[in-house]
Parts: sequence; structure tokens; C-alpha cells
Amino acid sequence: FPRTFFCILSILSLGLVAIEPLMAETSKSFWGKFKKNKLKSTAFYDKVPSHLLEMFPSMDVGELYNIYHVKCDDSIMETVNYLTKEQPGNLHDEVPLHVIIDSLKHVHTDKARHEEHASKQPDYFARTPTHVLSHIFSFTDPETCGKITRINRECRLLSKALLAAITEYDFSHFFHTHCQPTARRGRKQRSHTQHLRMVRDDALRLLSFVNTMPYLESLSLRSSMFSKWYAFSSLLNKHNIKYLNLSSSLNLYDDDICVIMETFPNLQVLDLSNCLEISDLAMTHILEYEHTDELNTLYLNHTPQITKNGIKLLMTYKKCITSLEWKGAKYGNVTACFEAAKHLNYLNLSSNSNLEQLVLALDGKTGGLELNLSNCPRLTFVDLRITHLQKMSIIQCLSLRELRISNTAQLQQLNCKNCKALQILAVPCGALETAVLAGCNALDLEIVLHENNFIMQSVRSRKLASLDMSQMNHLTDDEMQQILQANQDNDGPLKALSVCDCRSLSDTTMAAIRRGFDKPVLITARIRKRRERSRASAHYRKSRRYSS
Repeated sequence: FPRTFFCILSILSLGLVAIEPLMAETSKSFWGKFKKNKLKSTAFYDKVPSHLLEMFPSMDVGELYNIYHVKCDDSIMETVNYLTKEQPGNLHDEVPLHVIIDSLKHVHTDKARHEEHASKQPDYFARTPTHVLSHIFSFTDPETCGKITRINRECRLLSKALLAAITEYDFSHFFHTHCQPTARRGRKQRSHTQHLRMVRDDALRLLSFVNTMPYLESLSLRSSMFSKWYAFSSLLNKHNIKYLNLSSSLNLYDDDICVIMETFPNLQVLDLSNCLEISDLAMTHILEYEHTDELNTLYLNHTPQITKNGIKLLMTYKKCITSLEWKGAKYGNVTACFEAAKHLNYLNLSSNSNLEQLVLALDGKTGGLELNLSNCPRLTFVDLRITHLQKMSIIQCLSLRELRISNTAQLQQLNCKNCKALQILAVPCGALETAVLAGCNALDLEIVLHENNFIMQSVRSRKLASLDMSQMNHLTDDEMQQILQANQDNDGPLKALSVCDCRSLSDTTMAAIRRGFDKPVLITARIRKRRERSRASAHYRKSRRYSS
């Protein structure tokens, strides 16, 4: 029995081995046939054009798609010609030939449909009056106006008229956005932008945009890496430029100042603040061009390589410069720089961390001088003998102890706010109109309220209109009553008076001052510049909102 059982198993195993390739062949042919039938029965309604399905409804969709896609290269006309060319004459179940031709006449492409639809719509641009279009375009920024010039002739004329009305513009944003290459940029974005940009020269792109404004007078290019300053000679409106702001330019050197002075002969204001490579040699280049006597304002703020010798040469030999800003200087004594500066009308020496004292005497000038010595932390003594001094600002000089101003009869504004260590303030002048002494807690009020000092003299001459004595904790009622009595005796020239946060004054005195006087408002040059920048930024945001 065991031998018989094992023989049967061996026979069965041999039979299975023999049957296995037969089943594999049968299954392979079966699945191949199944896939072929499945492919033939697959619907192609989304790939075959609807016109072919309407013309040949009885034809299999798979065969129709093969003819249309493989043999006729997705062409409806060639498919129709192929199917109607070899059909027998007695074939009546297909669509007649004249019906096919009529149906093909109604086949339109998307472009033809779009043109037909656009031709039916009214042309609102042609119907809009010119002055209305000009008013609409006026809300766009100059960059958008430059793009509008490429639409048609009428848009080009309107945009040019708007660009011709621009007299001042800041090109810093345009240069950073469209001219300056960016290092951190992806490969796809870099190739895309290089493909779109036809002008790759930053100087050519910038100057092309500047030339669109033929009557431009103020040009600003701040915080840029522009280095091709010689290209400014190609500007069409270079003779109209009066204001040039190149502050914080990283590639501006002394020799470039020579090119700029030669390119802009009518330049009046030049801003070289925060240009770290500018030195005394640049001042020499400014002096060499004697025919450029139009230059009257120079900004040299935070230029560490400009020394006292450069400023002294500039003040001695360049008399046409009447306004000078030299903030952030690093010198303790600058008196020798301005001994010959009798022609100055504006001098700003603020933010000098090393300035300790200033003794300055200027005589023989009939105009007015505005002097600013604010934010000098080491300044302790100031003695000025300037006959034409008109405005004096010395704010937040925390170490200042003595301020003397003599031989002046034109002083109209004095601002000593937050000079907490100031003790002696002697200004024998009777023409003062505005005085700010807020925060001067160490001030000797006996000297300040002397009959020959500026407060009493200005009240007696009926010139003093605004007085700010707030945050003076040592101001008493008797001293305040002395000022009010002098004001009453001289018909009340004082209109604005503030004694806020004066702890030594009684509530009755403070309430009477609030009822009888207005609050002093002093608009300094810094506040004025902030307001101008806020108005400019608001106008830019408005133009960008309408242009977008």
C-alpha cells in the first residue's frame, strides 16, 4: 500500500508539471484577448471632436479616434476626406457630402470666437473724453505711466503729458526693483526674469526712465550700488536738475563728485550724507568748479573721512554755499572751521558726540542765521557773538551748563528743551518771539527773569508770543506771577503759555493759565520734514492703490 500511494503521488506531480505551462499559455492568451477587447471598448468621447461624432454616428469610436489621431494628425478636414474617399457608392447610412461641407462651415476656433465677441462690444476707450482719461491716468505712478505709453498713440500722448508735469521724483525704489541684481534668487526665477528683461544694463534702464521726465528738477537715488556715474552725461534734462540726493551710496567716490559737478551745472542742493568713501578730496573737486556758483546747500552728515580742513576750505573759498549740514562729526572743537563762515544762513552741527564747547563770533552779515546744536551729549559751554543769529536750537544737550548769546538783535526763536543741567542762560535780546525752556530743571530763574534778559525785554517790546516753561519743577507762583504781571502791563503780547507738570505751581495758577493762554506749538525743521515725508508716502500709497 505505501508503494502504490507514492507511485500515484509521483504520477500526479508529473501531470501537474505538464499541465502548468498549458494553463500559463491559456491564461496569457486569455488576458491578452481581454485587454484588447477592453481597449477596443473604451470610450473616447472626450478626445474625439463632437463634429466627427455627429457626422459618423454608426462608426466605432475607437476606430474613429485612431484615424483622427494617428492617420490624420488631429485634423477634422483630413479625417472627413479619409473616411469619405474610400466609401462605396451605395453607402446610405453615412451623412451626405453636402451636409458635411455645410457643417464644417460653422466650425470656429477660439480666436475667431473671441474676435467676434470683442467686435460686438462697444469701444469705451474711444468714447471716453481725453480730459477724463488724463484724470484717470493721473492716479497712476510714473512707472505705470511708462507702461501705458506702449498701449497706443493716444495713451502715449497722455502719459507723456503726465510725466512732463513731474518735477521731483525718488528713483531709489525703481533702481532696487528693476536695476539692481539680487543675489538670492532661484534658478527658475532668475532664468525667467532674464528672459523678460530686454535691457540688462542698470545704467541704461535707469537713465531711460529718468529721460521720460523732461522737466525733472529733483533727482534722488538713495542707498544704491550704482557705480556708472559717468552715464549721467547722457541725461536729456541734466541742465534742469537742481536737487540731487545721493545719500548712502556705496559706490560713490571722490572722483565721481568731479563728474557730477561737471554734469549738472545748475545744481543747487547736493546731499552726500552717509557716503563713507567721500573725503576732503571731494571738497577740493567742488572748489575747482568755480562756474558752478549755483550750489548753495550741502549735506555732509555722517561722513567720517571729511576733516576740519576740508570744511574750512569749503567755508573760506566757496562763498555761494549758504546752508551746511554736518551732523555726526567727531571733533571736540570746530571753531576754526567757521571763522570765515559769515555768509552762512543755516548751520547744523547736531549729533556730535565729541563736541565739548563752541565759541563762535561772526559779524558783518545782514541776513539771518539758523544754528542747530542739538543732541551733543558732551557739550558744556556755548558762547556765541553772532549779530545775524535768528534761530537757535540746542535740544537735549544733557551736559550743557552755560549758554551765552550776545551782540544779537535779530534772534526770534530759542529752543533749549530738555537741557537738564543748564544753569546759566544769558541772552540779552528784545526781539524774541518764541522761547522753549521745557525740562530745564537746573535753570537759574533769577537770571532768566532779569529785566535785561530775553523774556522781560521781549515782553516789554511786545514781541514774545509763545513761551513754554513746562516740566520745570522749581518754578514757583511768585515767579510765574512776575511774568503774568509784565505781560499785563504791556497789553498782553504773550498768547501761548505752557506750565504743564510744574510741581511747585498751585492748581489755581495752572488753571488760570490754561484758561487765559493757548498751548505753544513749535514747528521745527525736523517736524516739517516728517510731515513732508508722511504726505509724500500717503500720496504714493494712494497712487499705488489706484494703479493696482
